[in-house]
Amino acid sequence: MNKFYLLLSIITLFSISGCNEESNAPIKSRVANGGVQYGGVFHINEVENFRSLFPHSTSDVTSYNIGSQIYEGLVRLDPKTLDVIPGIASAWDISNDGLEYTFTIRENIYFHNDPCFPEGKGRELTVDDCIYSLNKLCAPSPMNESYYLVIDRIAGAREYHEKLKIGQAIDHVPGIERIDDHSFKIILTKPFSGFLKILATASSWIFPEEAFDTYGEEMRVHCVGTGPFKVVKIVDNEVVILGKNKNYWRQDMFGNQLPFLDALKYTFVKEKKSEVLEFKKGNLDMIFRIPPEELSEFKIDVSKNSGEFIENDFTVQISSSLSIQYYNFQHMGDVFNDIDVRKAFNYAIDKERIVEYGLHGMGYPAVHGIVPPSISDYPINEVTGYEYSPEKARKHLADAGFPRGKGFPRLTLQINSGGSANIGVAEIVQKMLAENLNVYIDLSVTSRGQHLARVGSGKSDFWKDAWLADYSDPENFLCLFYGELVPKDLSEDSFINSTRYKNSSFDKLFENAIMEQDINKRMKMYCAADQKIIEDAAVIPLYYEKIVRLLKPYVKNFPVNPMEYRDFGLVYFDFDDYNNKLSLVD
Repeated sequence: MNKFYLLLSIITLFSISGCNEESNAPIKSRVANGGVQYGGVFHINEVENFRSLFPHSTSDVTSYNIGSQIYEGLVRLDPKTLDVIPGIASAWDISNDGLEYTFTIRENIYFHNDPCFPEGKGRELTVDDCIYSLNKLCAPSPMNESYYLVIDRIAGAREYHEKLKIGQAIDHVPGIERIDDHSFKIILTKPFSGFLKILATASSWIFPEEAFDTYGEEMRVHCVGTGPFKVVKIVDNEVVILGKNKNYWRQDMFGNQLPFLDALKYTFVKEKKSEVLEFKKGNLDMIFRIPPEELSEFKIDVSKNSGEFIENDFTVQISSSLSIQYYNFQHMGDVFNDIDVRKAFNYAIDKERIVEYGLHGMGYPAVHGIVPPSISDYPINEVTGYEYSPEKARKHLADAGFPRGKGFPRLTLQINSGGSANIGVAEIVQKMLAENLNVYIDLSVTSRGQHLARVGSGKSDFWKDAWLADYSDPENFLCLFYGELVPKDLSEDSFINSTRYKNSSFDKLFENAIMEQDINKRMKMYCAADQKIIEDAAVIPLYYEKIVRLLKPYVKNFPVNPMEYRDFGLVYFDFDDYNNKLSLVD
């Protein structure tokens, strides 16, 4: 990409945004304190469309990647360490018993300008906006897929949820208390050491009541937040353009007002090979998740477990990921309600082979449990997974009444689109099951939206799944198997515990772990819960992911981390580092 392409991109961006108030000429590229530079449009691609940018419906990675630049919560994550740091709340205090969290809210934070406000001018955020958003998080709504994070944690949240569900009047969640104009309190039902990390997720982003009253379900795309960027243009499945929020409150360590970039432009090229081609042509500033078959062409040594280095005129960033790829069973179906069938499938799959041949080393075999190895203090080696053993696999299938696969029904493995690796791994598994168990499965590839809808409604028996951590804690992975998250009415959707796995022993281990304040004891209890999932063959852990990200060399201050948490508010272009200096004319 040369300087003329950058200039053309910015001109194009602001011309297609019409008469939007942000459509004045972008700031000239200029050096600020500390040597950073203002200006530029960051081009990025997502291989799947977003489902919803409304905070309480943000349940997929694409939605989170976009929404996290628009909205903010009480706290946020440090993009280098993933530690919880202040956000809209400048400070907080936790009571000695771990039950009360008191937050102090910053002044002079403003919502984006929007027609939902008088004269379209964004007003100052108040403590009441925080209370309103958190009350909404506890309320029943088709737009709220995140209530499970707080409903049994904030005092009175379940009562509030259930009363509203049957039409009874209740003003607010008892465990959310206003103190004064600058502070409020959240009271928990029991201690939970990971509560601040939950408040750093999309579920706790703050939005104004005026926006919800004005737009309702349209908040899927009509976003009103306080983040470093605001929506300029959205065309589903084609483009999302976010423009610089000129009234943003944050500054960097040198006192520069953020953000540095003029805009972010997201495209939605569905095929990874096409995305790679766009990167090579200079039309993208980064690419995340390199297709395994492209590694040799880029000459990337994925044996490097982590680090950042320059290779062939681009920056390579490699890190282990706080994520796992796995195959799920529908436990309440007619096939996988038998533990011997589930164990047979687990023993029949060679994970080492999948990583070596299906991923070309782009991962780690999931030979332990559901929790990946990237969480500090988690003794993952204490969790023992399934070794590859065709003999044991055949024995368990025979014990289930299907000797050498005789009489076993033909199944469909459902996988979502969005990468050749998904299909490549599925084809390897398909072959292993046929060779080792004489079991034959078909493959069905659907869009992510269709995939999640079928899975949540219980219409799939066997499907590919993945979990990228919302926050760095084993609880965020183990909660996927918590029995209390399975609806009592089996006709209802089950989005979190989609396997509908229920085991009282696991639930007790899980509940005791999240209340334990001693970190070493808590981690051991998490391990025991993780081991229980493995003993029950609840799923098939396949591999823990490895992040490989490529950046153009002029992209600066964009650290990689195991959660792929992105803070574009801090990212800047070093135009001198690429092609002298970019000059823009107002």
